[in-house]
Amino acid sequence: MKYGSGMRERKKQRGEKLSGRNRCKETVQGFKAADKSLKKVVAKAKAEAYNDLYDSLADVKEGQRKAIRIAELTNRVPEDVCVGKQIIDRNGVVLNEDNEIGERD
Repeated sequence: MKYGSGMRERKKQRGEKLSGRNRCKETVQGFKAADKSLKKVVAKAKAEAYNDLYDSLADVKEGQRKAIRIAELTNRVPEDVCVGKQIIDRNGVVLNEDNEIGERD
């Protein structure tokens, strides 16, 4: 089974594990109802957050400043993420490749 990174995928995996042990109709319906209610809560929170954002951007002077800050942060995010892997093995050789790191002794 593949493991996802999202909260919904983790919830789904836990549900599949539990429903695999107990596959009665009530269990499956319970998981579906919980998933549906979770989606509603997330959608309401998302809509509220976007409404607050749009309201804060409505002010001419302050809204323009916030919009510029958001644009700058959006452009900066890809530049900030730079991860390099380097491991030194027992012989003192620097390993950079993922397959080399996995095959080291």
